[in-house]
Amino acid sequence: MTTGIEWADETWNPIRGCQIVSEGCANCYAMRQAGHPRLGGPGKAYEGLTRKNADGKSVWTGEVRFAETQIDAPLKWKSPKRIFVCSMSDLFYEGVDDGWRHRIFDVMAQRPDHRFLLLTKRPDIARKYFRRIAGVSSSSFSSLFGHVWLGVSVENQDQARARIPILLDTPVGGGRFISAEPLLDELNLQRWLNKLDWVIAGGESGPDARRTSGLWIMHLNNQCEDHDVPFFFKQWGEWHPTKGRVGRRRAGHLLYGETFQAIPAQLDLSGGAA
Repeated sequence: MTTGIEWADETWNPIRGCQIVSEGCANCYAMRQAGHPRLGGPGKAYEGLTRKNADGKSVWTGEVRFAETQIDAPLKWKSPKRIFVCSMSDLFYEGVDDGWRHRIFDVMAQRPDHRFLLLTKRPDIARKYFRRIAGVSSSSFSSLFGHVWLGVSVENQDQARARIPILLDTPVGGGRFISAEPLLDELNLQRWLNKLDWVIAGGESGPDARRTSGLWIMHLNNQCEDHDVPFFFKQWGEWHPTKGRVGRRRAGHLLYGETFQAIPAQLDLSGGAA
């Protein structure tokens, strides 16, 4: 599905449902959307996958489903795309069956012209899975999955310490990246940046959005510049660092009055056929 997520061309959601795992999940946009009647009402795709908590917010129930109708979507896209896989879930959520993962990887193997971006908050499960499939096809793993990138969400320094080392210990065919969105604290990535291929960052959106400091974003951008790592600043979110709460669209994405939305060369498909 064509997406408004600026660092991807398409989203692909063959898995539906998830579960809160850390602080960054508290105001998850996918959880909020899945609870809306448009997606989660009677007869809709996400019916029963969220419930209302004591505050009236939609939260994941933990149930997960395989969306059979979505599994072959990338095979139908004629031109090469940057595809955010499971933007409404986590492919490495504990409730996802390995058989479902196998089918998703089978589809990705058939379209090496696409670039598939997997983002997880559960890198330990991702590492186990990647090690298993790399062992099965060790001689051809990179050629089969060199177009598949793996990233971890790191909303604060604690999660950076917990998740990034596991990401770096995972046998990935393509590149490794992090998404610091929502960024809830200042990050120091100096010890890992020479092994990362991309850094994405952004503030939080939605009615309960938490504020992201402009200094945190500036510091992150400076670290990436020092290590020559592409930096993609997606948005300020609901809160602008100097104008206050003005909404996501008005807050925009400018830093120092400029746009910082670098795409790694390996992910740049602008020269692909239409």
